[in-house]
Amino acid sequence: MVAGEGDLPARIIPGRLVKEVLIRGATEPALVRRSPQEIIQAVNTASEKKGAIAARKLPSGDVVVTFQDSKIKEWHGESKNEDWIKKAFGEAAREGKRTFAVLVKGILKRDLKDTTEVDFGKSLGLRTVERVKFRIPTIPGVTRATALVTVTSLEEAKRACEEGVVWRAQMLNCEPYWPALQATQCFKC
Repeated sequence: MVAGEGDLPARIIPGRLVKEVLIRGATEPALVRRSPQEIIQAVNTASEKKGAIAARKLPSGDVVVTFQDSKIKEWHGESKNEDWIKKAFGEAAREGKRTFAVLVKGILKRDLKDTTEVDFGKSLGLRTVERVKFRIPTIPGVTRATALVTVTSLEEAKRACEEGVVWRAQMLNCEPYWPALQATQCFKC
């Protein structure tokens, strides 16, 4: 079977995200120098439930902790169980709200004239919309636009990508947005 031009590889949202917790504010010098093994040891020592299996330091200084499964992650994410964060990462540390960017495609440019980004986000039928940014091309003849929608629920992001979203009686396709896959233009030539 030969793939056609329209057959692009599917971009999926990694399943490991349901097992990860984002920690912000772990910027104390002693904590910044820790290895992933030392971070996991500190988390498992500070937590009653244990279950941390991996750690990843982000360029921002934040840390992503991966747990054995989603149930252990959920336990660590409950507000009554958040003491482990301060014990393992310091008093300034807190759980960060992870967001998921979804690109809503195929919106008619003329339909966006009287619509604000806030109104668009509210009318999509998604409960956890945090931000919306229209991407309206200025090229003459292009009639469609996209919207970059940021949601805080992984399940809602997956559902939007699988089923699409309805806006003004139009079914709009969605896909996960990955900035690294965005085409860039070189202006040297």
